[in-house]
Amino acid sequence: LGEPEREEPAPSPTTPLTLGEARAAIDAAVTEAAAADRFSGVVSIRRGETPWYERAVGLANREKGTPNRLDTRFNLGSIQKFFTKTAIARLCQEGKLRLDDKLIDVLPTYPNGDVARQVTIGQLVDHKAGFGDFFGPTFRAKLRSIRTQQDYLALFVDRPLLFTPGERSEYSNAGYIVLGLVIEVFGRRSVFVPMTRVTSVDSGQVITTGVVNMRRFEQRSTETLVF
Repeated sequence: LGEPEREEPAPSPTTPLTLGEARAAIDAAVTEAAAADRFSGVVSIRRGETPWYERAVGLANREKGTPNRLDTRFNLGSIQKFFTKTAIARLCQEGKLRLDDKLIDVLPTYPNGDVARQVTIGQLVDHKAGFGDFFGPTFRAKLRSIRTQQDYLALFVDRPLLFTPGERSEYSNAGYIVLGLVIEVFGRRSVFVPMTRVTSVDSGQVITTGVVNMRRFEQRSTETLVF
């Protein structure tokens, strides 16, 4: 009949840490990660609106040895695309926008009308519009003069599409710059205010559409600017 099945011992209950123990454990983990060069930044844990644990580690500027501070501003990189996509989804949910809308119908002022008549909002969201990228020597030369979404258009608006929209998928930073312009058509404030608890805000408006305004960065990071 074989051996009787053995019952697995019940897991022993975990004793909750006290707040002091939790703080010490978090601090030790941050120290270890920073020492191993696995983390550079700010850890901020709050209970409601009250800071409970805050600590800055690592360097804001590796070349100058400038340390991070609690108020250091960080380039969010492509994390911003998540919020841009969320804003587009919200506009669709509110009935103000459809993913199959042509770009020309939503943004009739887009400088390249031929491209705008071919591309849909959904294709821009899914990186299937055929837009290329804009990084390169021209971008680097003009970086510090870029202040708005519109300023980016000169870097790619006259270029032909890389492929027929919808034919395939290719990661596109340029496409999300255009989505930022689409969002601005509907007014950023009404779209973004409900998300201010999870994003950075500027005068009550969430900055999520991909613009890197160099004036907003007090300390230059050595990381690559990516959207």
